[in-house]
Amino acid sequence: AAPASRSILDKWIVARFGELAALVTDKLDAYAIREAALDIERFVDDLSRWYIRRSRRRLQRPEDRKDYEAASATLGFVLRELAKLMAPFTPFFAESLYAALGGGKESVHLEDWPEVSSRGLPAPAKKLIARMAIIRDLAAAGLAKRAEAGIKVRQPLAAIFVAKSASAADALSDRALAAILAEEVNVKRTVIDSRIKEGVALDVVITPALREEGILRDVIRMAQELRQTAGLAPRDRIALMLDASDEVRAAVVKREAALRADVGAKSVSYARSDKFIAEQKTKLEGSDLWIGLRKV
Repeated sequence: AAPASRSILDKWIVARFGELAALVTDKLDAYAIREAALDIERFVDDLSRWYIRRSRRRLQRPEDRKDYEAASATLGFVLRELAKLMAPFTPFFAESLYAALGGGKESVHLEDWPEVSSRGLPAPAKKLIARMAIIRDLAAAGLAKRAEAGIKVRQPLAAIFVAKSASAADALSDRALAAILAEEVNVKRTVIDSRIKEGVALDVVITPALREEGILRDVIRMAQELRQTAGLAPRDRIALMLDASDEVRAAVVKREAALRADVGAKSVSYARSDKFIAEQKTKLEGSDLWIGLRKV
């Protein structure tokens, strides 16, 4: 059985897998092998490009232990069940995946086929799948608007305005789904706006506070990239060093606690040092920036 979880993302991917299992079973029964394989391909795309990407923070930096355990258990469950569905299509890969996940039997090919209810998906699961599809469409439209305006995704904006419709209102009535949209488009709030004819619009006014938050996100990204360059594990703690302009330094100092939490830093200093295991020299907001780190 699927693990219990409070996360709407976990509930969604389990629902999507249930939908997939039913589709693949029906199509294999009808010898529609190519169509079944394409359904699996679409699911893998949803799993990697939406579920895993949106859950990366939960899986890599478990500030909430219960949430981390729920995400890990959900991902493990879905991958094991997916290996069973893939076994007739990619027998060797499915076997390797199943073994890597510590499958319960000697071989994935000795497992039972994933259980499919004769009554179909429960109504709440169907509703969640439909709502998430709407959220993803709105997110894609919002990101397209950012690209049109030439505003990088790491720069927070005040709001996304969504054209009034029954489907959008229904999806955004769920606070967890509205939060996913806001995080994906990097806005502070989502608003249903009857003045918009169709699609979405963005509030593109960047206040000083939003600009500072955007600077911080750039620094966080650089620090995370340096962690990868240094080969550090998520649990490793670092000392972070910055040599930056007054503007960048002021923005970081105001939000230093958030920076330390996001990049696993025990300390942040604002001067160059020769005691580093990774460094980067770049420009941020038109000024030179040096960033370095070492493991502590």
